[in-house]
Amino acid sequence: MELIQPYLDYFALHPNWALAVVFFTAMGEALLVIGLFVPSSATLVGAGTLVGVGRLSFWPVMIAAILGCVVGDQISFWAGRIYGDRLRGMWPLRNYPHLLAKGEEYVKKHGGKSIAVGRFVPGIKSVIPGIAGMFGMNQMYFLIINVASGIVWGAMHILPGVLLALLAHWWFQSAYRKYSAVATSGKRASTARCARANSRISVFCLSCAISATALAFTGGASAM
Repeated sequence: MELIQPYLDYFALHPNWALAVVFFTAMGEALLVIGLFVPSSATLVGAGTLVGVGRLSFWPVMIAAILGCVVGDQISFWAGRIYGDRLRGMWPLRNYPHLLAKGEEYVKKHGGKSIAVGRFVPGIKSVIPGIAGMFGMNQMYFLIINVASGIVWGAMHILPGVLLALLAHWWFQSAYRKYSAVATSGKRASTARCARANSRISVFCLSCAISATALAFTGGASAM
């Protein structure tokens, strides 16, 4: 906790920087191929935990996440629209022909649904908007699906962190009240038990953070 406390304090005092991190992380995750290497899940779940503990405000963080993923997909879409088939030979797509082939097959099979559903599919989610642009999908049609699915995507990344923090806080407060009541009743609260309670909370939060990070990287790696 001592290691991350300075960062928590910094973002609490400079929330605009935290919002910038959320926005650019969400945007980077949606960019062509580059999104494979952006740990958006871990970062956004972490931002959600800061919301849950009261260090950041909910709506600015949520809006930053939604805008970031929408802008990132829009940039990828226009890259596909502007460059067309030439995009296949450009960096970084030229290094991932198999990923491009998977994305093209997915878009051909599902059409407009690929924009909404594909956002949640590891690997191909980073190429689908560009492919939609290459195939000449209508801009307004793409934008509507992009925004609608972006709202769902943002909620699915921010809310788990919020709930995690609230659960951890409730758990800690329950343990604190329990042992405080024992102490004030004339009995000595076991220091070892308090330590174990705090340890369980720490392990719980750490496990969730590790899981989010693992999903961010292994999900992209499995599709490469």
